[in-house]
Amino acid sequence: MKKSTKRFIWILIIIVILIIIGISIFFHLQNRTRFNPTNVSGNTAGNYYNAGLFCEHNGMVYFSNPYDDYSLYEMTPQGTEAHQLCTDKVSFINADDNYVYYVRDNLKKSRSDSSFAFITYAANSLCRINHNGKQSVILDNDPSLYAALSGNYIYYIHYDKETASTLYKVKIDGTEKQKLNSSPLLLSPAANGTLCYNGLDSNHNIWSWNSASDTSSLLYEGNCWNPIDDGSYIYFMDCTNDYHLTRIEKNSQEKTDISECRIDCYNVYGDYVYYQKADIDNEIYELCRKGLDASSKEEVIAEGIYSDINITSNYVYFRNFRNQDEFFQTPTNEAINVEKFTFENE
Repeated sequence: MKKSTKRFIWILIIIVILIIIGISIFFHLQNRTRFNPTNVSGNTAGNYYNAGLFCEHNGMVYFSNPYDDYSLYEMTPQGTEAHQLCTDKVSFINADDNYVYYVRDNLKKSRSDSSFAFITYAANSLCRINHNGKQSVILDNDPSLYAALSGNYIYYIHYDKETASTLYKVKIDGTEKQKLNSSPLLLSPAANGTLCYNGLDSNHNIWSWNSASDTSSLLYEGNCWNPIDDGSYIYFMDCTNDYHLTRIEKNSQEKTDISECRIDCYNVYGDYVYYQKADIDNEIYELCRKGLDASSKEEVIAEGIYSDINITSNYVYFRNFRNQDEFFQTPTNEAINVEKFTFENE
């Protein structure tokens, strides 16, 4: 064999090896998990308590589309350029710079769905997907609920036959899954990268959860439900006062009654708190909002019973309690203008 031919063969071999190495490096970089700073939160606490059906991050809104069997969609905050990211039926949506996280509940997808979701692997599970809708990863195969991203961990309610519902966490790459508490504590995103929750066992006090050490510290003693910690105030439903919407000032512990009667759910965003009023004695049921300053008066958004109040920078979204597939919207922090939830596809 001529020397030039041998040299050509060796050059060809080296080129092939370099190509293989390059492809391997490319796929490694594509498939490696990109991690977050420790103070990242995946959604707002108010959306979290309302099933996490909408989540805004970096100028995009990720949402569970009621017009497409609650599949995961993406759109602008103005409701334009909407498109599907995956066909999973989703709730408790979280997002960071690299991924969208959600609870998959394909067991409840429409029976007419041709994807045969009822035999799909891990049909009810905790998942992660890229922003482009590709490379779906299952973080927990078992039934999951109330997922909240904090830093590089998802805190969520895990269910299995042996222990029923308990508090778990898992790293965003699917490792380090562990049980944290035998109670199904709902850890909601709070100020400064912490989490907030009310007790379930011996009391309903409000606690702060440090995600760096997985330890708790007491914030407020009381009979409370669904606390939201915005850094300056803690909002909650006061169980001792017929579930009135209440807040305390964190430094002084001064307590203020916000709603005039019982509420069923609420959310806080910008200059307003939004809540579903349930005046049972007078049979008055209304979705309302109220400014956060003490002198603000209650405004009625819509008469009737509504749930799942989710808020983004442009809209407040809410669901008809008696017709779960009917959603509405009104502008955030602007004059009330209720419309049926709508968006424009790409």
